Amino acid sequence: MKPAVDDEALARIHSQHAHLCGIAVRPRLPVGVDTLRVLIEAAFWASMRTDEGRPTRTRVAIVPDGTVPTFPLHHPLELTEATIARLSHAVPPRGAIVVEADGESIHIVGIEPYAALDPMTGVVVEAYAPGIVRVGLGVFQPFVVFSGQDTMFTEAPRHTTLAAHLQRLLGEPVPNTDDELETQARWRECLALADLAREVVGGGHGGTLLVVPDERGDWLQSLDPYPFQLARADVSVPDAIRRELREAADHGEAIDRLYACSLSDDEKEAIRAGMSPTTWRPQDMSRIASLAAVDGAVIVGPDVRVFGFGAKIRVRHPGPVRVVMSPPLAGSAASSQSDLEALGGTRHQSAARFVSAHHEAIALIASQDRRLSLASWSDEHAAVLVLRDVQWWT
Repeated sequence: MKPAVDDEALARIHSQHAHLCGIAVRPRLPVGVDTLRVLIEAAFWASMRTDEGRPTRTRVAIVPDGTVPTFPLHHPLELTEATIARLSHAVPPRGAIVVEADGESIHIVGIEPYAALDPMTGVVVEAYAPGIVRVGLGVFQPFVVFSGQDTMFTEAPRHTTLAAHLQRLLGEPVPNTDDELETQARWRECLALADLAREVVGGGHGGTLLVVPDERGDWLQSLDPYPFQLARADVSVPDAIRRELREAADHGEAIDRLYACSLSDDEKEAIRAGMSPTTWRPQDMSRIASLAAVDGAVIVGPDVRVFGFGAKIRVRHPGPVRVVMSPPLAGSAASSQSDLEALGGTRHQSAARFVSAHHEAIALIASQDRRLSLASWSDEHAAVLVLRDVQWWT
């Protein structure tokens, strides 16, 4: 099997990257076609490898010359599928292996753990799953997906993210100048929910996340059996998010007080250098995602409180369920009404029934082939709206 990296696809990627490089504040030369081909094929073959039994899922980012990653390598390494596979396990979920291209050669120069190095013109190639590679260009994440012999141009804008869509569905908090911390916390909870869904997808066994408004409600009547309901909700994720935000706020206030005092600038800088900065880190969702390995749905709140797991969906009075299916990617087919059976197996159908019975709920359904669907109630369609393949969203 070879990736479908044909000349036409490469030319389209190169053309879009050249356009982004030309309109950037600091124009730069676009990545060459040959370099793109080498990078995509290396990521593709890396995706087919394992290292000590672990699959390769990571990003490779090509950046302008002179960009220094957070963890630079003393000696640059040749870009090979084996090196990508070996380094992939050192890269956090939002990080990337950083490479530089010099003429015909491409070298790995370091690892960037948290931030996008070049959000306007950067090229990011992701080994998403065996035989599947995503290519992102600047604001377009992803721009194209190579899946074996298939090529799908998505051109999805960066603001179309799973976390942002979840925030729209769950409702953004009312702006409150007296509680900025809570506003920030709600956004980070959406990031955590998106990360949790990706962890379940990555597990490969599939699973369902039901996001319900609170620990008690009519929705409980549609879970039977629900053997592993927790005695008390696990609040470790929302508590950790708020603790980190409070620490960051306290750190900022301490810096303000320091610079307002009468010490010399040199003394202030010396003290500030010794103050540990507080930087937010993504929550580790693997602990919660492991609950999805038990047959049945994992039940969580919008703030990622965990209420229980192993729940079987059984709506008591199931009426007809109207379903509208829509791929979330730009350039894809428009929404279309569909029969419930067309959704797929029992997991997808039962999740749609649950959302149809409880409009305030959201379901994230991961299949064993690492595809992710999102089901929510749509007043516009008066039906359950199912977005397919949201795993392509960043």
